[in-house]
Amino acid sequence: MNKVIKQHCERVRRASDVLGEVLRSAFENAAKHGEKDPRAGFISRHAWNIQERGKDVVTALAAGRTGCLPILNRPGLESLFNLGAAAADPQFAHAKQVCEMQEMSRLTKLIGNSGDPELDKELERQIRLHELVVRGSGDVTGDERFATHRIAEKAGMANIYRTDYFACSQMTHPNTRELGLERSAEEVADDVRLTVFIQWVAGDLVNGLYCRSADLRTKLAGLQGQA
Repeated sequence: MNKVIKQHCERVRRASDVLGEVLRSAFENAAKHGEKDPRAGFISRHAWNIQERGKDVVTALAAGRTGCLPILNRPGLESLFNLGAAAADPQFAHAKQVCEMQEMSRLTKLIGNSGDPELDKELERQIRLHELVVRGSGDVTGDERFATHRIAEKAGMANIYRTDYFACSQMTHPNTRELGLERSAEEVADDVRLTVFIQWVAGDLVNGLYCRSADLRTKLAGLQGQA
């Protein structure tokens, strides 16, 4: 591993470790007390997804597989948009999960029956039951749909959608002009910057929502200087 790649790995590993520390502080105590809140669960899942994608970036860098970095950053950004929207609007997480349950039901029917009518009926019942629970806990009455750019706008991250997310999406699809091209040193550095940025913002949001720890804020500020 060359010196530059090693430095990139250390930056991302540090960011992932700090985010992991924030998330454990935020959610472990809630789990111990048996707290069950669809909004907190939604935020937790997206925040942990971001932390996991950071670890994937470290693995890819160490293996010299830099071409996949935009592909790994893209779901990290999508989770960041969802996390930001849930932080900005207490009802967003509930409405988004209702939408996801409806989509799960639609896709299950589209894929086809399992061959066991009772199993199909039970699966649909469980999906609808979960939808009703989330609706009731968040007073969701409508059937809103959520395009990624709308979620980014709700999170106050429309500029990130237009720049970094667009760039990652271009690399995600196998467009002819992108096939077989290696990432330059400058592009890899920007990929790493974006990974650290995603980890930092996610940690800052979760710390602000659940921890308000001055110690964690200081550690996050160290990431901010690298993002």
